[in-house]
Amino acid sequence: MTKKADLHIAILGWGSLIWDKRPEFDDLHGEWKPEGPVLKLEFSRISSSETRKGALTLVIDNHYGQDCTVKYALSTRKHAADAIALLISTQK
Repeated sequence: MTKKADLHIAILGWGSLIWDKRPEFDDLHGEWKPEGPVLKLEFSRISSSETRKGALTLVIDNHYGQDCTVKYALSTRKHAADAIALLISTQK
């Protein structure tokens, strides 16, 4: 019998997702690690969230973005849908 490999879900992070302290979110992932992938990031969006309404926001922007190495952390969630729902909740 072949053992099924454990699923590991990585969360990519930059900006406020890294430096904002949110215990309800921070308790659901491991330590942020600096050696994530390179993404094209730029301040290209105005936030509409309640906590950061009107703030210029750093987002993935394939047209104007500059190469930036982002951080990553392993989620404690075992199902992708749960990890996605958690990330969506941080953006409200």
